Amino acid sequence: MKKALFAVAAAAAVLSAGAPRDAAACGGALWEERVFVPKPSPPKLVAQAEKDLEGGNPRKALANASSAYGDLAKAEPGADNLKNRALRISALAVVRSKGELKVAGQKEATPQERLAWAAKKLEALSAKAPDNPTVEGDLGEGLAAAGRDLDAYGHLAKLADKDLLGTAEGYSALSRLQFAAGLTSKSAKSLARCEAMASDRAVCGLAKAPEKKVAEKAKAEDAKKGTAKPGTKFDPAVFAGDLKI
Repeated sequence: MKKALFAVAAAAAVLSAGAPRDAAACGGALWEERVFVPKPSPPKLVAQAEKDLEGGNPRKALANASSAYGDLAKAEPGADNLKNRALRISALAVVRSKGELKVAGQKEATPQERLAWAAKKLEALSAKAPDNPTVEGDLGEGLAAAGRDLDAYGHLAKLADKDLLGTAEGYSALSRLQFAAGLTSKSAKSLARCEAMASDRAVCGLAKAPEKKVAEKAKAEDAKKGTAKPGTKFDPAVFAGDLKI
């Protein structure tokens, strides 16, 4: 019996020694090449896209949103809230790239035409959530980028007066519009708010508003005046001559 067991063990050892040690010879390499890596789910892609946008990377944000939904160029806001979020990200990514980024499926267009597309999508999103200050702030930013300054000012100034404007980009756009209208003191305040909120001060540099020293001077003047507060009402007649419509 012991001799039989020894013979079996010896035979197994011989076979093992003669077997190829390279996994590729047994198809291992082929198997490795075919390992399936699952694509992230739309919720994960959209959540990551939002982080990318907030982190100042509109290109990556647009890529992730487009990976979640491939038809955003022709999409309209609807019952799918996740897709609405992806559409918002795509529109803002185009806005923050100054129209340089192209949404998948979009026809060839100029940067200004892409910005007009983004503003239109943000308007549609705002119509579905008229009382949402975040969505309205997005709209104001998009309208300003598309050159619809008077409309943009109405939204952004209203939110800022109520302390509901929640992004550095929004304050950057508002500062530029106020500066163009000759409201240098208000522009300086908006610029200061932008700088306080922005992780990258270059966001506020795009505003073409006064230098920091001018902002500090305006702040000192306001401190001397005391409790002066900006008006809460927007009068289009005041700005019609200075801003684009």
